[in-house]
Amino acid sequence: MTLHHDHDGAGYIFVKGAPERLLEMCFWEQGVRGEQRPLDCDCWLDRITEMATRGQRVLAVAAKKAEEGQQQLAFGDVENGLVFVGLIGLIDPPRAEAVEAIRACATAGMSVKMITGDHAATAIAIARELGLNHPDSVLAGRDIDAIGDEELGEAASATTVFARTSPEHKLRLVQALQKRGEVVAMTGDGVNDAPALKRADIGIAMGVKGTEAAKEAAEMVLADDNFASIVHAVHEGRVVYENLKKTILYILPTNGGEGLTVIAAIAMGETLPVTPVQILWINLITAVTLGLALAFEPPTKGVMLRPPRPSGEPILSRYFVWRIVFVSFLMLIATFGLYELEKARGMGLDSARTVAVNTLVACEVAYLFNARFLSESSLSTKGLFGSRAVLISVAIVVVLQAMFTYAPFMQALFNTTPLDPEIWWHIAGASVVLFLLVEVEKAIFHSRTKAPAATPSLRGVPAAPATGAAAVVAPGEWVRPVVAGLLGLLIIAASGAFYLHTRVSLTREEASAGRTVVVSGVIAPVAQTAINAPAAGVVATLTCGLGAKVEAGETCGRLAPSSSDQALAREKSALAAAESQLAQRARAQARAQANLETLEAHSASRAARRKALADARRTLALARAQIERAEAEVALRREAVTKAEADRAGAAIVAPIAGFVIERTAAVGARVETGAPLFMIGDASTVRLRGKAEGEGALAIAPGAKALLTSESVPGRTFSGKVTEVRRPAEPQAGARVDVVVEFENSDLALRPGAEASARIDIEERAAALREEEI
Repeated sequence: MTLHHDHDGAGYIFVKGAPERLLEMCFWEQGVRGEQRPLDCDCWLDRITEMATRGQRVLAVAAKKAEEGQQQLAFGDVENGLVFVGLIGLIDPPRAEAVEAIRACATAGMSVKMITGDHAATAIAIARELGLNHPDSVLAGRDIDAIGDEELGEAASATTVFARTSPEHKLRLVQALQKRGEVVAMTGDGVNDAPALKRADIGIAMGVKGTEAAKEAAEMVLADDNFASIVHAVHEGRVVYENLKKTILYILPTNGGEGLTVIAAIAMGETLPVTPVQILWINLITAVTLGLALAFEPPTKGVMLRPPRPSGEPILSRYFVWRIVFVSFLMLIATFGLYELEKARGMGLDSARTVAVNTLVACEVAYLFNARFLSESSLSTKGLFGSRAVLISVAIVVVLQAMFTYAPFMQALFNTTPLDPEIWWHIAGASVVLFLLVEVEKAIFHSRTKAPAATPSLRGVPAAPATGAAAVVAPGEWVRPVVAGLLGLLIIAASGAFYLHTRVSLTREEASAGRTVVVSGVIAPVAQTAINAPAAGVVATLTCGLGAKVEAGETCGRLAPSSSDQALAREKSALAAAESQLAQRARAQARAQANLETLEAHSASRAARRKALADARRTLALARAQIERAEAEVALRREAVTKAEADRAGAAIVAPIAGFVIERTAAVGARVETGAPLFMIGDASTVRLRGKAEGEGALAIAPGAKALLTSESVPGRTFSGKVTEVRRPAEPQAGARVDVVVEFENSDLALRPGAEASARIDIEERAAALREEEI
């Protein structure tokens, strides 16, 4: 209500509001010419109903002349004396996208209800335009007041349109629906909507036309005031939740397969099929590639055709637990089975482990395609090629596994070996079988339905197509446990049969190969040659690392140039002095030679000069001796100058022979003296184990027998070799000890001289029988 004054100072009070309420407050109505006449209430009620049925929001206006000089307005001023002026009809048509959004809500199993303060006829007309269910069934505010809380829940659930409601009515409706276990989302924009927005599970306020009170009470604010945005948010939420379930259903079985593989090996007393560092590698490449790919999955067909999930439903349902166990055992069978198979075929431990790692990764790649659809089949073009993120992640994993298997630096880090194409076919076959078995499991536990049961029909709106909706179908209370049990028994039986077959094969091969004798001892030292420092100085660079193969004459490092020139200048000065002294001695020798020759020419005629001739010869001999000493001094000084120049310019550290660097005593920055040993080179590509064998079969060991060496210094590695020397007692007896020398290939220098090791020597049955006959 408002108070107005004209230019003459006369005041008028105007009131607008609900037509029914104003009609109750008025006794007069204003005519066309301004005259007042008795109120015709029935006529106005008919006009109100007519306007409301056209979908117009109806407001009534009444007026009253204010008292002279009145400047303030109170509620008591409008309790009497009001004159009914007329009606105002407002048209607010619903948006086209709102109609589509309401239909999407209905197909998604969400019930949309309209709570308004407008006239019941207006609410019915708008509900028809929106396509709400049962629009003619309206519950007005006065009806809500007459219903108790217990009956209100039933009425609220069955009714779609509520008219002439107050803030208290809205709050009661929300509470009644929540008591029935419903999840309620309430929209509003005014102050009177704040209590219901606060009480609802999800309060949604309008961001454009909404009041600050409504925004504060709500949990979410619509920036565009568009109901369709709520439906889009529901769609996006379902997609995110479904992708989260896919990711969980992928990660847990794959980790379960890795864990079961290790647990099975420990339980059966077998060597671990995968080492801890290899498991870390698997988790690293699959978590950042395959695991993340499912987060970018596009929406599944029919995601908005499914009924809402129960609010208390756990993510890990009983079916999910079954799938996790099922896939984990399939990965265990594939990984442990191929590992044992390749070992039975004679493959080394490192190679068998390489097969196991690649089998685990291949099975995880195959299961990734299964996990793209929770219930639908992945055997389709969309299932195999419908996700770009999945294809990119698989390509990255393939490249990384190729590097893991074939790159030399990866082989050194993870103890892997290259695999033949035939083995890759085995790995691919195992992963394909896992993929097909999971698809069979899907077909047993799930089926496609034409439409979800919870999808209601819409008045005036064509029903949405139901094709593509997927739902879990319970074939019977007894069928699912029986099928799950049969599949579990099948897995256990297949695992046991495969393991027994593998162990029998290994036993037969060991029996056919003959007996074995274990020899323990120490790796014998190898011949070593030192690389010495060519001069005194500081080590500047070292290029030959421990274990590196070097050729004769190869440079393994350099000494740093000296920073002082005084030593070189001193040696050059001494060389110049020695050369000058040599020249003087040469001149003295020339003079003595000339003097001797002169005396010898006159000695025949002059006997008196014989004494002088003897003295001249002694002088010449002395000069010659001095010449020799001077030449030796010059040579010594020249060597000193050469050494000083080498010290000043730096000197190369050169390998004298070809071989492997088995020890390095030098360090960059260390000062060394001339001749100091810097490296030790030895031919360690082949090492020998010296040990003693005793017990049954020891006397049957013969040169050339095959042997397999293991050492705690190189865990997880085996080395192939053969017996080269056998020393038996002069009088062999059963149980006698035999000295054995076994030679092994050590190309990567993993075995170090002095390390403890043991060798398993194969003894042919024929040779053993002959030796026993000799004894």
